[in-house]
Amino acid sequence: MKAKMYRKYRAICWAAVLSCFLWIGGCSLTRPSAGKTVPGVKVKRLVVLGFRPALPEGAKPGVVRDPLSGSVCRAEPVPADAARLMTDMLFDKLVKAGTYELIPPGQAMGIYHTIVVTDEGVGLPPREIAQKVGNSFGADAVMAGCIYRWRERKGSDYASEQSASVAFVLLLVRPSDGAVIWRSRFDKTQRSLLENLLDAGTFVKSGGRWFTAGKLAAMGLDEMLGTLPGASAKKPKKPVENGGREEG
Repeated sequence: MKAKMYRKYRAICWAAVLSCFLWIGGCSLTRPSAGKTVPGVKVKRLVVLGFRPALPEGAKPGVVRDPLSGSVCRAEPVPADAARLMTDMLFDKLVKAGTYELIPPGQAMGIYHTIVVTDEGVGLPPREIAQKVGNSFGADAVMAGCIYRWRERKGSDYASEQSASVAFVLLLVRPSDGAVIWRSRFDKTQRSLLENLLDAGTFVKSGGRWFTAGKLAAMGLDEMLGTLPGASAKKPKKPVENGGREEG
């Protein structure tokens, strides 16, 4: 009788352990993908085009292809304000890092719009336009990103009805040949510690608070930019003015 009860007790314990592992395994581990860099790449002058929504507000969610990287992702409508916020955050972080000689987004987009309205630029693939923008500044790379999801938090820092969720891709295009020389992806929905034990790092970084979409995206940018070519170099350089031409 005791042996039978022991076997039953042991079976229940193993079932509980197995359920725990299955539950943990079912949680999505949504860390940023490691930056993929072409070997031997050196970047000194960098044009920052910034971010754009994969789908504009009012569009229906669906599967889209990134015209720069060629990757296919599921996307949701993204507010234009989110793209502007992300572009500003990106540029500020690059300036503080002091690694590259930077062409600001405003200057870069000015050249971009000049190209796309010309007879030569009409119908050009986005990657070729990025090449032309980079070449116009004599740059080693052009940085551009695409936002696929931007769900804002609903609730307060400590009580959230809906957690923030963001997904975006950032890459470098080489102007000389149009090659994507670096690419990184960030896809995260904040979970509570009990919901996802495998992502306890986010819970620690948030101090137990629920992030806004902006703060969640900023955390992703910090981790992604750490994998950029030459990211360890700390040589302060100011953004280039006057289209990259020095005043005499």
